[in-house]
Amino acid sequence: MILSSLWKKKESLDLLDIIESNINKITEPFANKLKSDLYKLNSKEIRISSLIIEGKTSREISIILCISTKAVDFYRSNIRKKLNLKSSDISLKDYLLRL
Repeated sequence: MILSSLWKKKESLDLLDIIESNINKITEPFANKLKSDLYKLNSKEIRISSLIIEGKTSREISIILCISTKAVDFYRSNIRKKLNLKSSDISLKDYLLRL
């Protein structure tokens, strides 16, 4: 019984690794574009941008990344600055979806 349970956990972890790898492959071009000299977003800003595109709220992002909602709002503000959206009416999600 214990071996069976351990095997199932290993299979689950293997599946999670495969899913994570596939997600990274899908999002890599988007992340590379945001990392470019044009935008200069750091890895946390890129991660938050990806979650914004998925439609996550600041609260949901804070839970996923284990950071405060204020920290998420700070990163969102930095992303808007780096994308020159500070004084624009366009939503961050809409802009990121267009990239």
